[in-house]
Amino acid sequence: MSTMPRTCQPLLGATAILLFASSLGAQASVQVGVRASDVGYGPEVTVGVNQKIGFRAAYQTLDITRNYSDDKANYQLKPSFKGVQAFVDVHPFSGKFRLTGGLVSHTAELNLTGVAKSSGTFSFNGVDYTTTQVGNVIGKIAFPKQSPYAGLGWGPSLAGKGRVGVAFDLGVLKQGTPVTTLGVSGPLATDASAVGTTFRANVEAERVKLAKDVGDQTLLKWFPVVSLTLRIRVK
Repeated sequence: MSTMPRTCQPLLGATAILLFASSLGAQASVQVGVRASDVGYGPEVTVGVNQKIGFRAAYQTLDITRNYSDDKANYQLKPSFKGVQAFVDVHPFSGKFRLTGGLVSHTAELNLTGVAKSSGTFSFNGVDYTTTQVGNVIGKIAFPKQSPYAGLGWGPSLAGKGRVGVAFDLGVLKQGTPVTTLGVSGPLATDASAVGTTFRANVEAERVKLAKDVGDQTLLKWFPVVSLTLRIRVK
């Protein structure tokens, strides 16, 4: 028997929440929109059960590439975010202001590729190695798949009459500690000699230092999210 792909599960879950909320009453309001934030862009749907409680689901994606270099190597940095967001909005005054809590199910990664220049070297744990020995350097910082979200925002009320509106949200994702990997493509990656063994130990020491540096970054563990959404009321 086939199993449901993991990437479909959070999307179906968010859809089920919205369908359930919409079924709670004929007076439920529905708004659709396009959301842009520092973790991506994509569609959003909001279902208001009444003037105070609403359920919201969004899909966002972001995949960009940044290149930079120093005197030894060229680097390519690729931040990538992709996933489904499910929120509960509470409008305590039945107006535009709201408090939000929810869960983000996504892939959040930072991929790094380093290519040494012809006369350049890479340094691992304080030891220099040549381009021929190392090849390319490949690293990844991957955050947990599930991240709770809390925030506040302003935008169209759940029971308003306006057809088109703009919503602003400010919140934080609790991303936790990421998993850090670091490897190379050159011959020392599999060299069975003492030189290869020492090299791999130095690469691992470098990875441990990188993981600690990343893990100590409070801004990455508690990632601020700022978003702007154009909404259209359809019900």
